[in-house]
This record gives sequence, C-alpha cells and structure tokens, in this order.
Amino acid sequence: MKKIALLLVVSTLMIFSSNAIAQKANLTKPSTHGIIDKPILIPSIAQQIIDGTFIGIDPNEGPKLGPPKRRGANKTVPGKGLPLGDDPLVLKTGSSTKHSGKEPLFVFDANVSSYTPSDPTGAAGPDHFVAAWNIGFRIFDKDGNPLTDAASLATLFPGNAIGDPIVFYDAEADRFVITEFDGNPNGFNMAVCQGTDPVNDGWYIYTTGFGTGAFPDYTKFSVWSDGYYVTANINDNDKVFVVEREEMLLGNASQFVAFPLPGITTSGFYSPQFFNVTNDDLPPAGGASVVYM
Repeated sequence: MKKIALLLVVSTLMIFSSNAIAQKANLTKPSTHGIIDKPILIPSIAQQIIDGTFIGIDPNEGPKLGPPKRRGANKTVPGKGLPLGDDPLVLKTGSSTKHSGKEPLFVFDANVSSYTPSDPTGAAGPDHFVAAWNIGFRIFDKDGNPLTDAASLATLFPGNAIGDPIVFYDAEADRFVITEFDGNPNGFNMAVCQGTDPVNDGWYIYTTGFGTGAFPDYTKFSVWSDGYYVTANINDNDKVFVVEREEMLLGNASQFVAFPLPGITTSGFYSPQFFNVTNDDLPPAGGASVVYM
C-alpha cells in the first residue's frame, strides 16, 4: 500500500509539473512596454487662480454641435412591417408588474459644457465631486456648490485640451485622477492629485511616454490593487494597458505594459473595460478581469 501511495504522489507531482510547464510556455508576453516619464508638477487650482495662471472657459461661449445623432440608422416607416395590429410585446410590457426605484438623494446640474454631445464624466469623493466634459472640468462640493470656475483641461495639461477626459476617484488612496488622450503622439495624459483636496492640492501631470501606437478612442480607466488599468478602441492594435499605480501616487516615473486581447474579433469597436474597485477594500494583486463585446 505504501508503494502504491508513493506512486500516486509521484504521478500527481509529475502531472502538476507538466501542467505548470505547459502554462508557463503559453504565457502571453507584453506586446508593448515603456516608462512614463517623471511628472510635471502643477500648482493647485486655488493657487493658479491667485497667480492668474488659471485657464478658464468662457461661460458665454456659444453651443458647438457635434455630428447629428442616428444619421446612419435605419428609418422606420409607420404602417409598414410586422406585427400587424397591436404589438404583443408592448401589451405584455404594459401589464407587467412595476417596481419603483429609490429616488436620488440629491440632484444638481454639473454639466456646464457648451458642446453637444458633451461626453460628461465625473467622480465623487468624500467631500468633492469633480465633473468634466469634452474640453474642461469643474469642482463642486457635495452640496452641489461650485468651488472653482469651469476650467480648461489645459489648466492641468500644458498646451493640451484635445478632450474626452475621464475622471475617477481612487478610494483607497483618497485621490482624484483626471485623464485625457493625446494625438501627437498618440497616447494618454494623466493628472494625479497630490493630496486629498482637488482644489487646494497640486497635481502630478504625466504627459510623456504613455504611447499607444494608434489613436486611443473611447478610453476607460479602472482602479485595481496593482495598477491603473486602461482600455481603448485602438483598431488593429487591440491592446489593454496597465500602469504602476503606486509610483504615480508618489509622483515618480511609472512603468506601463500592454497586452493583446487574444482571439478577439471586432468590427472596429469592442469596448473593453477592466473591473473597477470603487471602495477602499482593494483585492489581492493580480487577477484583474476584463470584459468586452
């Protein structure tokens, strides 16, 4: 019996070892890697207002219209098509049980953009709400009172207000992060608040080194324990990125790596995003999951 037991243990170890070797052989190596240079230090928004370097947005600026919606959509012609008469799905929906949701605790208008569409984004912290849109951002308290004028993205990113910012709040670090893409060269810019107060604390501005190879449209950022995970629709490159979160929070140069999404088939739009941690209970490092169409 001892010989049989020993043989089973040896066999199990051999199987485990061969599986580990096979898995190691199939590991996907980074398709791109690099260093995001040490950041520029930008004074707080409050200090910029005092110094006269704050770049605002004209509140009287006229509306700027984007492309018309649904311009390539199918046209519905009344009276044509099936079903004839009453639509049974509509009738079923009308007679279904209704479940009322909770009323919001508080509502205020944070969209001060003159652009249509305005591509709004925002994030809430313990004491602030940071709202952003195509080319600007504004900081409010949790009662909806504006703490700053509407600011151009160039207030944080020198010479760059190309737009489409993303705002997220890192709850574990108690920091706000504002991002926008860059078209020359193609890549991302990231502004990490140096402290917990986005009005009175300065910013680490990362503008050099985070290249994506092609224009990174429709960006998404996620907080995870071992990095900030970044995704975008990048056509033929089909990559996902991760940057060193801890180094960015310290204002140091930060490494980044990019990986392909294996086996993906797209029509030019696949909308990936990693799971995002919204509280201060970070999971163990590794294991971040990505979902995409």
